[in-house]
Amino acid sequence: MKRPSGIPRPTAATRPPVRDEPEDARGTSDSDERHGARRLLGRFRSGGGDAEETFTAPIPLQQGGNSATDTRDGESGDDTARTTGATSSPWKAARARRRREREEVRRFTATTRRRRIIWASAIGGVLLLAATCVGLAYTPLMAVRDIQVEGARLVSSDLIVRDLDSQRGTPLPLVDQSAIKAALVKYPLVQSYSVESRPPDTLVIRIVERRPVGVIASGDAFDLVDVAGVVLSTTPERPTGYPLMVFEGDSASSGFTAAASVLRSLPDDLLSTVDEVSATTVDDVTLTLAGNGAVVTWGSGEDSARKAVVLEGLMANYPPDSVQRYDVSSPESAVIDPR
Repeated sequence: MKRPSGIPRPTAATRPPVRDEPEDARGTSDSDERHGARRLLGRFRSGGGDAEETFTAPIPLQQGGNSATDTRDGESGDDTARTTGATSSPWKAARARRRREREEVRRFTATTRRRRIIWASAIGGVLLLAATCVGLAYTPLMAVRDIQVEGARLVSSDLIVRDLDSQRGTPLPLVDQSAIKAALVKYPLVQSYSVESRPPDTLVIRIVERRPVGVIASGDAFDLVDVAGVVLSTTPERPTGYPLMVFEGDSASSGFTAAASVLRSLPDDLLSTVDEVSATTVDDVTLTLAGNGAVVTWGSGEDSARKAVVLEGLMANYPPDSVQRYDVSSPESAVIDPR
């Protein structure tokens, strides 16, 4: 519904005629633009003209360039900026999120990483130390220059050192054990041995000599033997300080085994006083003391250590010069036969 207006509307008779001018003749001054705007406003207010007519107001031109082109360029720049921002913003957010996740992971795994670093450093140090030791061990710095023999009393240590002279200049880990064995096996008195490497350049040979326990008559010679019957030396004359062993059979017989076990249990000072030991069976071992010829009935080789202690006590209280026989076959009830 149209509201009545108090202003009289101009009629067609009073309306000024509109001249149709060519488009090229129209000016583009500010006054023409204002007149054109007034005319358009008047037509709309009067309700005249075609309602479906479309009017496009002239766009003023700015000095120094085309305004339409500038406007389009600005819009294109804004669209590009918006597109770039819309494109780069998700990437920035994703990078920031990944960075925060990495920071959280590093924060929660700090103790584990520290423990791994400590273990890796320790293992690396041990491996480096081992590699250094191995490298030094196989260099000329660890070569054999000095050979020492320990435990030799009956065997000449100088001879052993001379036989092992081929090992000089060899790194300690590469010492030829078979060559050492071949050099020591030539000495019957050597029962066992051990090899020790003493850095930086010393090779130590510890030997355990066989202990001679008695002499066995072998034709016109005498063999010095140990408890196993190994002949340690052979001499034409009887060695002093060792008893003569009398038994039936050879060194593998039971008589020799019983006599050797008894002599082995005697202390050195008591063994030196024994002139002869005889054994027909394992339960019939008899000792003959040197000098006065006193006889000791020993019995079997069992409990020989205690029998030796009892005999030493009897000899201290009853000297062999005053006793004909000591009977320690039963050490709990020892018996003496005075002269």
